[in-house]
Amino acid sequence: MAEPPTEVKELVKRYERERRVLESAAYGEADTRKEFIEPLFTALGWDVVNKNLFSEAYKDVVNEYSLKIGGSHKAPDYAFRIGGNRVFFVEAKRPGIDISRDTPAAYQLRRYGWTAKLPISVLTNFRHLAVYDCTRQPSETDRANAARTLLVPWKDLVDRWAEVEELLGKNSVYQGSLQRYFDQASRRRGTSEVDGLFLLQMEEWRKTLAQSIAKKNPELSVNELNEAVQQTLDRIVFLRIAEDRGIEPYGELKDALKGSGVYTRLLNIFLAADTRYDSGLFHFKAEKGRSTPPDKLTPGLVIEDKVLRDIVESMYYPTSPYEFSVMPADILGQVYEQFLGKVIQLTGRRSVVVEDKPEVRRAGGVYYTPTNIVEHIVDKTLGPLLADKSIRAARNLRIPDPACGSGSFLLGAFDYLIRWFTNAHAESGSGASKQALYRDASGQLKLTLAERRRILTSSIFGVDIDRQAVEVTKLSLMLRVLEGETSETMDSQLKMFHVERALPDLDRNILCGNSLVDSMVTSVVELTPEEEYDLNPFDWAVGFPEIMSSKGFHAVIGNPPYDVIEKDRGKASWPHDKLREYIPSRTDYAAALGGKLNLYRFFLVQSCALLRPGGYLGMIVPMGLAADISTGNTRKHLFTYLADTTLDCFPQKDNPHRRIFKAAKLSTMVIVGKKNATKLTAQNQITTHIFPGNNMTEISTDNVLTLGDLQLLNPENAPVPLVAADEWAVCRDIHSKSHVRRLSELGDSYVVTRGEINQTTYGGYIADADEKSEYEPLLKGVEVGAFELRESLSQGKREMLDAKAIRKDYPRKGGPIAPRIATQRITGVDERQRLVCAIVTAKMWFADSTNSIVGVDNAPLSLEYLVALLNSDLMQWRFRLTSSNNNVGTNELLDLPIAVHDPTSPTDRRLLERVARAGQRIAALKAQERAEKTSSGAQRIARMLVSAWDALDGAVYELYGLTRAQRDLIERRLQKAPLAAQLAGDDDAA
Repeated sequence: MAEPPTEVKELVKRYERERRVLESAAYGEADTRKEFIEPLFTALGWDVVNKNLFSEAYKDVVNEYSLKIGGSHKAPDYAFRIGGNRVFFVEAKRPGIDISRDTPAAYQLRRYGWTAKLPISVLTNFRHLAVYDCTRQPSETDRANAARTLLVPWKDLVDRWAEVEELLGKNSVYQGSLQRYFDQASRRRGTSEVDGLFLLQMEEWRKTLAQSIAKKNPELSVNELNEAVQQTLDRIVFLRIAEDRGIEPYGELKDALKGSGVYTRLLNIFLAADTRYDSGLFHFKAEKGRSTPPDKLTPGLVIEDKVLRDIVESMYYPTSPYEFSVMPADILGQVYEQFLGKVIQLTGRRSVVVEDKPEVRRAGGVYYTPTNIVEHIVDKTLGPLLADKSIRAARNLRIPDPACGSGSFLLGAFDYLIRWFTNAHAESGSGASKQALYRDASGQLKLTLAERRRILTSSIFGVDIDRQAVEVTKLSLMLRVLEGETSETMDSQLKMFHVERALPDLDRNILCGNSLVDSMVTSVVELTPEEEYDLNPFDWAVGFPEIMSSKGFHAVIGNPPYDVIEKDRGKASWPHDKLREYIPSRTDYAAALGGKLNLYRFFLVQSCALLRPGGYLGMIVPMGLAADISTGNTRKHLFTYLADTTLDCFPQKDNPHRRIFKAAKLSTMVIVGKKNATKLTAQNQITTHIFPGNNMTEISTDNVLTLGDLQLLNPENAPVPLVAADEWAVCRDIHSKSHVRRLSELGDSYVVTRGEINQTTYGGYIADADEKSEYEPLLKGVEVGAFELRESLSQGKREMLDAKAIRKDYPRKGGPIAPRIATQRITGVDERQRLVCAIVTAKMWFADSTNSIVGVDNAPLSLEYLVALLNSDLMQWRFRLTSSNNNVGTNELLDLPIAVHDPTSPTDRRLLERVARAGQRIAALKAQERAEKTSSGAQRIARMLVSAWDALDGAVYELYGLTRAQRDLIERRLQKAPLAAQLAGDDDAA
């Protein structure tokens, strides 16, 4: 058991001696914090008073107790943090209060923790230390012991110190104690996350508000209805959050509910907010210098009182479980990201229907980028840009997200700049820097409102095709500008800096448009006015003229949509059909072409073009970018223009708790690189980090390659092998040998194709073998074994093909060829043997679940040699290095390194023959095994097969000149599933 520190023992002894005084009304909360609570958490390893002088952004503990006004809370007393991120709250009380029974105090704390999406929070007065599970939704009817997981009286603190330290000690938290608690809690029944519930409420508010507005305002179009609902909800949410933060008078919205004419009174509050905030959210009158017209739609609305009452009342204590003062921006963003995935539609009788947007249906949902990924991308792009920068130079940074959604990446970039400028001004100490800073009521150093406004309008830019998303991004950024302010601090700063309004106009920063389609689309594609409105063309040079005329942006960040343009080759639906027509007119999009077109590839190519030389690209995309053949053009383009590219890969897609997007079975990767002014050489480096889960604090498998390395594997496709450095060294050695060629380099000697019978297209010509014996044999992948065609199948039945009918209906369809090699086309990603091959001597049709390798006349290598080589351990290992999914593609077969005859080496020819004979030996033994009737005979043949396989692998290793250490590494790696094999293909991304 961990021995409690002496300080804790002394605190307990003092409490025991002075208990009567401490629990009297005379001993207050401030003394309790200073004399007991802060020393207690100091003993747990936390730097409560910032003795280490960490910057404001990275202090262990932020104390907010100065924001209590007359007993009314504006924030919890303490926020404990790791790396600047909150991990739990502590709410303090005086010892005279029995917190073990104090229901209001417990409810208030749980509202804080639950709204902030923290796993636990602590209520203490030293007399008791109570830990609450904040994954469970709080209710005003809960008793004080509801969701309480730990209650330690002062007299038990010494004996139970190990228990307390294991959960709340700084080292324990740093090592994941709270994350483990959260993971366990999320699997327990009765837990509910704040974003999920808030989303449900927002969706209910949208529907009832839409029904009321549609009924009472019959003249509105569906677009006007969507805008009216969105703006009204956004305004209520903004002002309600502002109330809880102390910026607006608490209860102002609720007071407007009294009597009839509720919307009229709310509208008056909105009009007053226009005067106070100067943001697009409240813009009701024309103003000089503003590019966007004022809102003429919502002031004339008629909305039923009851609907507005129900919405507003459900946002207040005690009905509401939310404490908006502590709701993180990313939680609000997650809610809105999902919220924006639906749209209001009107039926013939103006009944309201809320349905998924088409792009959301195609993608299977909306996937919000986790905060740790946003922070990582922002750090890896803005960090190097700001290194050694002066404050003056840093003011010129320009950062866009071309598909900003609800604004998560722009919020991340804005937060990063706020922290950077806070520290830079604090260190500078110049007169100008002093003007940019102030200390709040708790003593924290903060940027002034004017400086935050300047950073936002100077550096943060975004574009999105969705008009509602643009407004939500503005809302999120505006709330971030006001974070930490109260009505008093805001008003004093406005007077000090002679500014009339608190918020900037973001109409020039966050724009609505299609980042991929410019106005030239109308000269290429025929569009109706409605289609042009929906397609929403956007010209970057018109939207951001000064930036685009001065070389471009300094960093482009984001999570672009992963939407397949063509579900079937050459076929697309609205709006992708129009995009498909438009793409050929854009020669700059050539690098995004290949296979089934996916939007994220166009965003990558476009973003690279938007960067100035020396600027950084940082995005999270499907991991198919690493190796899929369809992404080859994009991959080579990026590696040619982005220097020192880093790929942080997250191949896990089967475990929802370990993958990046819990709701999407998708492997992902973060790509970050620095744009070069000219094309880079083959020596350009690519660094890979492969993480086992979704946490970048875990140990990764790392490697450093060059573009030239990738072109060794395939000069055109340049796939990235997601392997450790030691494996890559062996792979590079093999491909670099003088007598090794890729199969595709052997000229026209071999024809490698997918099986000629598409089982969907020709399904009507296929029947079970026992029903149509007069048909010709059809070979399916499940029938192919290593060196044999299987007699018993693991699934399905043998089938035959009506070849006579096919020849009649498809006269150009050739007949079956023999001999040739058959391979399985689909194999399990975690199977040891991914290449499963056999020679087929009889004339059989091949189904598309197989691949076919045919040797033409005078081919330099026999089929017997090739099939032995393909089935060997060496080729299993090599195939897995760049396999992008469970398919065995013809392109992957063509890239395999094949040892050919070296005419100067007689030993070499003998080794080739030895490999072929070893394969023939295995094939013969398998035939004997199938015919053997006795168990003893079967055991004898099984032993001989083991020896034969060893002989094959030994001959192959010798043929390629591998050392013992290299052989051992290959055998070790074959014992576990490769990381790259878990990768989800680009075509599967949508």
